[in-house]
Amino acid sequence: MTHTRILYWTKGVGEKRQKHDHVFKSLVLKTRKEAERYLEWGSPGNALIAEAQGLSKYGVLENWKVSKVKVLSDLALEALPQFQQIEAETEAFKQEARDARKQKKQFEKQLEEVKADTRDRLEKCGWGSLTDEEFSWFVAQGKKDFYFRPSAEDIKAQYAKDHAKQTKTPDKFEGFEELRSTNGWLDPYGKYYPVGGFAQHSAWASDYLRDQKIKDEDEIGGRYPYEILEDLGWLRVMDWGAATGIRFGYCKEPTHDQKETLQLFCALHKVPYTF
Repeated sequence: MTHTRILYWTKGVGEKRQKHDHVFKSLVLKTRKEAERYLEWGSPGNALIAEAQGLSKYGVLENWKVSKVKVLSDLALEALPQFQQIEAETEAFKQEARDARKQKKQFEKQLEEVKADTRDRLEKCGWGSLTDEEFSWFVAQGKKDFYFRPSAEDIKAQYAKDHAKQTKTPDKFEGFEELRSTNGWLDPYGKYYPVGGFAQHSAWASDYLRDQKIKDEDEIGGRYPYEILEDLGWLRVMDWGAATGIRFGYCKEPTHDQKETLQLFCALHKVPYTF
């Protein structure tokens, strides 16, 4: 069996408009115009609407308007309550969105009024040439000197000076923080390990060999820890101070990965790359 669902508004005498969602059983109407013609049958007063919707208490209906027409099967009719709930929730969300847009417009209007008032005050104080950023910066300083009012030129100069400090040159070691240290170890795969300072390479190597469970120097011919690492292909980076500068200690030809890291290291520290 097929039915027609019609959404429409009605208004009774002395009543507010109301929205109705009614299913006309054993009736097939496919367009809004067909629904309008059907509901108009029985005029004057659209008595058919009142009878079908149980609106006899309204007496004669002044006007009505069809919003939507949809043909329903029995299966769709069974699911109608769920659809109606979803539509009600959707309408609630739409109303929230409308309210939010209305509130946003109110805030924007208030903001424009505040900006206009602020601009008037700036003009009266002789600060009409200040930008919003400059004025906001000046207010943030919290200066409340009523005996001395700086000129717009003074504020602009102070703002520019402060802004220049905040926009200083980016750190060239960003992303390569480990290469900031001029004392370190470089493994055969190009990974750099910073060392606490000059003359601490052997102590770092001893700790590393112990952690990696590599035999210590007493069991490998009495060599120092740094000699063992160099024999394994590691490379020392040593900062010997202003007189001699940065030096590199190794006993094997640096690997391709080590050379790439060293090239970057030398470029960052502005020292000659001699490999």
